Amino acid sequence: MVILVVILIFALCIWFTFILPGVGLLASPVLSLVCAGLSLFAREDPNIAAFLLSITFFPITLIILKVRSREAKPPRWPYVAVNWIIGILWYSFGFLLLGALFQPLGPVLFVLFVTFTIRYHLTSRNSLNFNVVSILTSSMRQNLPLPMALDSAAGNDPSKTGRILRHISHWLKSGYSLSEAIQMGYPKCPSEVLATITVSERIHQLPRALQGIEMDMVHKSEGYRKVQAINLYYPITVLFIAMMAIGFLTIFIIPTFAEILKDMSDGAKGLPYCTQVLFNIVNFIMGHAWIVCSVLLALLLFFIASLFVRFRPRRTSDPYLLSQIGDWVRWHLPFQGWFERKHSLLRTVGILHSSLQAGCTVDQAIVNALEIDTNICFRKRLRRWFNRVVAGEPPAQAARQTSVGYALAWAFDDRVNQSNTLQILDMLEETYRDNYNYRANLARAVAIPVMILLLGCMIGFVVYSLFMPLIELNRLFAGSIYP
Repeated sequence: MVILVVILIFALCIWFTFILPGVGLLASPVLSLVCAGLSLFAREDPNIAAFLLSITFFPITLIILKVRSREAKPPRWPYVAVNWIIGILWYSFGFLLLGALFQPLGPVLFVLFVTFTIRYHLTSRNSLNFNVVSILTSSMRQNLPLPMALDSAAGNDPSKTGRILRHISHWLKSGYSLSEAIQMGYPKCPSEVLATITVSERIHQLPRALQGIEMDMVHKSEGYRKVQAINLYYPITVLFIAMMAIGFLTIFIIPTFAEILKDMSDGAKGLPYCTQVLFNIVNFIMGHAWIVCSVLLALLLFFIASLFVRFRPRRTSDPYLLSQIGDWVRWHLPFQGWFERKHSLLRTVGILHSSLQAGCTVDQAIVNALEIDTNICFRKRLRRWFNRVVAGEPPAQAARQTSVGYALAWAFDDRVNQSNTLQILDMLEETYRDNYNYRANLARAVAIPVMILLLGCMIGFVVYSLFMPLIELNRLFAGSIYP
């Protein structure tokens, strides 16, 4: 009787999973616990078959939702929750497996495992974005009907690229514009790409915009593939392993050296000064464990939040709270702020140039610039600039008053540059792009050697501090030997 009830509830759970995915996802663990308790405690003789069937409710629900998420139009919250649950279970299994097989190095291997997994997902997502954009660009370049071209490119391809192209083609056939079709057929499309396509479609500059997006993606991929002398992950990994080794030595080894030195010198001689400094630092950290735990917890939360923001598409019209906080922090940082301002200004200048070239007025060009994905702090300045221009203030004077950039004010100043705004904006876009790339390459070229130098100084101090007690012990032993 119990097994029949469990089978009936199992069938009901599967039905909910297909018809109402959210209800099935929430009800499956509850029904699993109820059926497990019913099969174990309903009678004195537990029904093992019913119990084994009941514990499969939730895993089978996850598998069904994961398989159906590939064809979900559009994806709903149950499918997003399933991806997060499977990811958490995957990382937990990896941590337990590595910890069981390699107990001392389990945490280090788990960190490397998570790092490589995240890197793989980021690389695959960039490759997917490039494939979709390149197919759209080639279809527009050949002047083919876009739905037919996308269906031909997708064919029977079962990969993500093929499914996305079929979804976009479906919405195009339904009468939607390209930007709307991409938004519904490819919800994970980067907000920067989607906003650029939306604005370019409005000003009839879509082929040029798609070509520019493809070129930017090519440059980024070439930057990732370029051989570098030192990877940024190398000093971070070495620093992490060095900190673990320092903690082990200072907790278990250095106190033994201290006791030996005191016993052999009758308490007159202790640890060397550098070793004592290192020992005091570690003792302070170990004595204030709550500070260390708080810092580690804050870093973990920051890592999870940044990872969530990195994989979640941004909303240009109504940004998420985390996006607003991240934009504000990046804008006000002393070093990162310069790159954030130049990047926002670079994208704004490009949209202004394309809009004016298409025949838009200044206020319409600013509206187009407001719809692209730039920093929220810079977008507020653009909004104030737009309000002043609509109120009748000259664009150059309004640009100076709102601090959107003196170069923009110079480009729109009719008294200095008469009918040369387009040429100046083109020149500014090229100048900003070259300046940004030069500063970014210079920062990478300087930051990595400085990090390696600091890491070498720290490790050198630790090694020197750990070897000084051995030297003192040799001196004491040498003085106690008589010929």
